[in-house]
Amino acid sequence: MYHFININGECTLPNPEQIILQALLGNKFLIQVDSSVLLDLVGIVNKWNLPENNIEKAIEFIEYQKVNKIDVSGALSVQELALDRVSKKYNEEIYNDYANKFLFALELSKEQIIEKDFCYNEKFSNQKHSLPPSEYADIRVEMCNRSYVALLKIRQLAFKNGVSEKNALKNIEEFLYWMKNELGLIMAVELQLAIYVFGGINDFTEMIWLKKDKSKIFQKLWGTAMDISFFRFLQMMESTKKELGIRDISIFATKDRKQFRLIKEIQTISVVKNLPHNPIIPQVELNILNTFFSKKEDEFKRITDKYSGSINKNDFIFRTDFMISKIEELERINENLSW
Repeated sequence: MYHFININGECTLPNPEQIILQALLGNKFLIQVDSSVLLDLVGIVNKWNLPENNIEKAIEFIEYQKVNKIDVSGALSVQELALDRVSKKYNEEIYNDYANKFLFALELSKEQIIEKDFCYNEKFSNQKHSLPPSEYADIRVEMCNRSYVALLKIRQLAFKNGVSEKNALKNIEEFLYWMKNELGLIMAVELQLAIYVFGGINDFTEMIWLKKDKSKIFQKLWGTAMDISFFRFLQMMESTKKELGIRDISIFATKDRKQFRLIKEIQTISVVKNLPHNPIIPQVELNILNTFFSKKEDEFKRITDKYSGSINKNDFIFRTDFMISKIEELERINENLSW
């Protein structure tokens, strides 16, 4: 099965008793799938040659949602895949294609999937879906840009100083300094990713693309930024739903173990709003277990304490022109970096 996270962290899918209990309380569960899950379901409909393990996970998930009659949404992932980051517009053809194939996949039986014995019919292929409001696209791109620029900085530092143990503390301090004093925003998930990359956990270097093929740098980093911002956007929607009195219990589903591990580590305790009048006070629990930093915990704490607390900046971080200039600057630096 896939990996699951709710607003409080790692979770499991609800059993029938839990579903009934929450229904009696006026609540219902909603599973939001990320693009890694959605693309597998679309791949099944397209009859792609998917790895057997991917197909098994998809079948298990489809059967679970059928048996338990639980709602599943791929809306945020479809938006992500159909969104053009430059124009901030959705490609309507791609949007409808992914949405329809996702819905079709959820109706397939185990036997149909294994035997590829189905026909993607006109009932599904001709359905038209309303595109989200343009403000949604603006928010998604701007949220993703903030993550993307931080990933570009992590990659630059990895090449500038290397990712050996002797430079781990130097790297994390430079990244914290840049976030606080140049970006004006401490980003918890990206900070945790930097801890893993600079701390010697090699599994996570793929998320910032340290490989020789430079043609994929920006595509890979943008994909990682989209994955991270997906969960941020989901959190924002959860907060809005509570304010509106909507009683969904959302569960986030991903196939990507690295993304799952990264997001579940972060437990945000406090977020202060209304910039620039209030300071940003990120209070998060960072995981340094099994990293280089665990050997120098006191020094690591000294550095993180140095950059914690208020960031008294104007709201330039939310200006598109400022963010684009930062991105362009770091893209110019990164495009020629390789081992």
